[in-house]
Amino acid sequence: MFALKQSRIFKVFLLGISVFFIFSCRSSTITLEPFCEILIDETDGIVNLRKEADFSAKAITRIPLKNKVIKKLGISNDEKWINLQYGDHTGWGNVSYVSCRYVPADAQSIVAEPALHVMNAIRKNNWAAVSKFVHPIKGVRFSPYAFVSIETDQVYKSNELGQAIGNKDKRVWGVNDGSGDPISLSFGEYVERYIRKHNYWESKAVTYNQFADGETANNNIIETYPHTIVVEYSLADLDTAVHATSWSKLRLVFEKSNNTWFVVGIMHSSWTI
Repeated sequence: MFALKQSRIFKVFLLGISVFFIFSCRSSTITLEPFCEILIDETDGIVNLRKEADFSAKAITRIPLKNKVIKKLGISNDEKWINLQYGDHTGWGNVSYVSCRYVPADAQSIVAEPALHVMNAIRKNNWAAVSKFVHPIKGVRFSPYAFVSIETDQVYKSNELGQAIGNKDKRVWGVNDGSGDPISLSFGEYVERYIRKHNYWESKAVTYNQFADGETANNNIIETYPHTIVVEYSLADLDTAVHATSWSKLRLVFEKSNNTWFVVGIMHSSWTI
């Protein structure tokens, strides 16, 4: 009788292991999907889902402003339109009105590891190491402020970045927020003023697709980078003698290409007088 009970217990144990193994295997193959929502209405509280990626294309149906049951299927070649599934309808929504981004927990699980490698490389001022994580086609855009300027922000391709730190040639990186003067600096000078001035890699306030409170600077990150994950490193109380709530932030912007997430933007933002 005792042997029979042991046999039954052993079988139950094996069954439990099998169920756990099957569940674990299924869980490991789960594909994370971005969360889509309407940012603003196109007209009268709705956004048109269009047959083609063009404002002149026929509207298939309308999506109410507060509706969040939308699935992302892909993006247009110019990245300005998102292919969406809404109920039984499939069509296109413009990124001016629709956003599809990963929730913070999913975003962290996707890019936490490459972000750590990039920040460690920045800490060591090793831009050859950073270049390995740069988007192979778009390169990486450097923005001295929260507002991304396509016209003035400097872009480096991955093959340029590794040699940039030794180049003494100056570039204009934008306009100084305080004086209005051009930001004319070499790459090394820019890095020390806007990227390595503070130890962002020591930040205890790291967020993923979720901007920390306190920033009043004009921020157009979502509009400029609609298909990305943004990692924000915040530092506060940097100079309490000047201002009690002084803060500074560094952001890494990741975009997916061929199933790999690359850096397409490195952005600085800080409290300024």
